[in-house]
Amino acid sequence: MHSNRFGQGNTLAVAATIAAGALLMTSMGGCATKRTVPPTDGKAMFDTSLEPVPELCVIAIKEGHKRSSYPDDAITYNLPRGLLQETWLTVDRRLPESANPMHPGDTRVVSVEELRIDGGKAEVDVLVPLEGQYQLYTLHMRGGGFGGWKVTFAQPWTLRTEVPTTNNPWAGQTRPGTTPTEGAAPTQAVTTGSESTPVSH
Repeated sequence: MHSNRFGQGNTLAVAATIAAGALLMTSMGGCATKRTVPPTDGKAMFDTSLEPVPELCVIAIKEGHKRSSYPDDAITYNLPRGLLQETWLTVDRRLPESANPMHPGDTRVVSVEELRIDGGKAEVDVLVPLEGQYQLYTLHMRGGGFGGWKVTFAQPWTLRTEVPTTNNPWAGQTRPGTTPTEGAAPTQAVTTGSESTPVSH
């Protein structure tokens, strides 16, 4: 079960999040505000646990994994910096059981770098692992509301050799809420809404 990686899942919470996000997109219609994750300089981070952020991340991870040199391996994934822990939990629950968030030392990782959302259109930058390097793609998607999102075009960009930096808020722990692995760094608070949870990096 996914609860082995990120604690007990909450199906009702996931359903409520999907409904709230879909309602928000529908009510905004063609006047939806353009949003970027991580936010551009000077802009505040919005609630990334609401749709379409989790759905876009899941689609990008699966698409990137198919395009990688290791499509038969279990998925190792990374999400943009600054996302709420609840966003990580939601994404994790929607991925295959064998998928795992990135930890330091992982290299065959599909890393979602940035999302740009404009109403029913979105662009997601994702790093895809190849043999000894990473291909940057921009995935163009369309969707929103209750219809779901689909990739319409994948634009390849530059090749990189640098391993992505993990943004996993539980990196260095065997499981959230457990004792950090041997040699892990001291804990540091990660904010989720109005609470701060000690985690290890």
